[in-house]
Amino acid sequence: MELILPNGKILRGDLTPVVIKRTDLTAVPSTLECLIRVDKDLSEFIQQGKILSLAEKDVQYRIIATSQQGDGIRTKGNPNYTLTKVIAILDSCHQIAFAKERAIIKENTNFSTIYRACGATIAVSKDIKVRRFACYVGSPPSFQIQQSLQREAATVVWDGKHSLAFTRLRDLFEQKPKEVLQENSTQDFISGFVERHEVPAFYSNTGNGNLISASGKRGRGADFEMFADSQILNNLSTYLIQRKVWTTRLTPNINAGDVIEIEKKNYVVITATHLFSQPESGSGSQLSRFWLGQLSNMVDKTK
Repeated sequence: MELILPNGKILRGDLTPVVIKRTDLTAVPSTLECLIRVDKDLSEFIQQGKILSLAEKDVQYRIIATSQQGDGIRTKGNPNYTLTKVIAILDSCHQIAFAKERAIIKENTNFSTIYRACGATIAVSKDIKVRRFACYVGSPPSFQIQQSLQREAATVVWDGKHSLAFTRLRDLFEQKPKEVLQENSTQDFISGFVERHEVPAFYSNTGNGNLISASGKRGRGADFEMFADSQILNNLSTYLIQRKVWTTRLTPNINAGDVIEIEKKNYVVITATHLFSQPESGSGSQLSRFWLGQLSNMVDKTK
């Protein structure tokens, strides 16, 4: 994976021994983590706030953290490099990750409007109405956006280029699979115990003071959601739960939100990571790992 500096120059491969591109179903849908060998000429470009671009799609990431991993890491032809760990997030959404100096409160609007109000510049190809959104002073909008999405049983899906879509969780499974596995070559993860502890049942109050709750069995923790109707309560109880982890050859065209079919069952990619590694020995590795989930709610219980 080629990285481009703010001055337009492409970093040599031997200066980027490890690059990991990650996509998630989150408000800031992609991150870049890499190790870069930095000398005095590169140091001005590998700083917090600087932009790194991916050559293959001209996707820009803003550096939010750097840390030196050691001094004097030797590279052929120049012994004066310092190995630096870099974490960067998708630049067109980076403002969503920062705490705000003023409150942002919206009612009966679209998620695209909320993104614009929070400082994001990314294009939106598909939108969803939201009843109410509130991000108070000193809070990063990303967390409140995730909460609002959950109230609509929806998520964010990035196209890997320059736009994202706000999509209902159930609609994700209507896509054509990006990959079909006839045999199960994944690691399974099934735990009703974990699900019961991590996903509560929700209840609320009506205008006259009566209590209402989401449909389904209890047998788990409970959370109160003020002034939520039955639809919102059921949306809060609809979620993606991890079922499998699949490690395979480098497959950069599959990202979070895509569908993988395994033994005639569809799974949605919750998180995708693509690793590009070029160790000193020359025996580099390139692979992809996907965390796969199925739709679950309070009606379909794991015993």
